[in-house]
Amino acid sequence: MARRTTLADARHQAGDEATALSHFREAERLQVEMQPSNPLLYSLPGFRYCELLLAPAELAAAEDAQAEIENAVAGLRA
Repeated sequence: MARRTTLADARHQAGDEATALSHFREAERLQVEMQPSNPLLYSLPGFRYCELLLAPAELAAAEDAQAEIENAVAGLRA
């Protein structure tokens, strides 16, 4: 399970989100098998999975912030 999440994180960092998601889902399946009372990934594997899941929202927020900054600068220049 830990190796699967390490591979998934590497794929995510390389920009291959689809493969990363597939590996994380496989790791989560293994987690359920290994610890049925703790079915979710946790600790570093869980953090890495959350990082993948939150990436689109973080990108959208950064793009919105950039647009706001550009509008504010244009307003100050005018």
